[in-house]
Amino acid sequence: MQYANEAKAIQQKLGATASTGSDTDGRIHTVTSFKNWAEWAAFGNKLQGSSEWGKFMDKVTKNPSAELETNYLLNTPVSSGKTAGAVYQVFIWKAELGRANDMFQSATEAAAIHKKAGVSVDIHFDQMQNMHYVMNFDSWADWAKTQDTPNADFQAFMQRQGVNPNSQLVKVYTARNL
Repeated sequence: MQYANEAKAIQQKLGATASTGSDTDGRIHTVTSFKNWAEWAAFGNKLQGSSEWGKFMDKVTKNPSAELETNYLLNTPVSSGKTAGAVYQVFIWKAELGRANDMFQSATEAAAIHKKAGVSVDIHFDQMQNMHYVMNFDSWADWAKTQDTPNADFQAFMQRQGVNPNSQLVKVYTARNL
């Protein structure tokens, strides 16, 4: 955790919006957010030119405390406009062949259902065109309430989706911001 917090502090000092989370499998998630890809590229140049970042990378390379499992570059076509919740749950979906647009349309429909139930949703696409459907909660209690409360609209939506699925659920993780 020390390295994650140190990296976050350096990234924030260089102008990035950075956050760190921990999921229920014990993995650490670090996120840096940018308004557009040009801002992301400019930050990359700042990072590479930072002596503080260079020293940090030397330190973690010599004495690693973790292993990078996955690195996603995400576009965000649907944003709740809110910062990530204290707790978030991510569903990663892979579109069936030729059905990426259908998958996205279904996700926007699901997001409207979740928003009506009081949950903010962000939709991202990674570099492999997998969709990351992120549900944000203010607390574990809010997450638990959503899990424990049947949502008839969402259940009906999922039944319709099951008739002719446009995607497959690849991975789910639940995490909290630190």
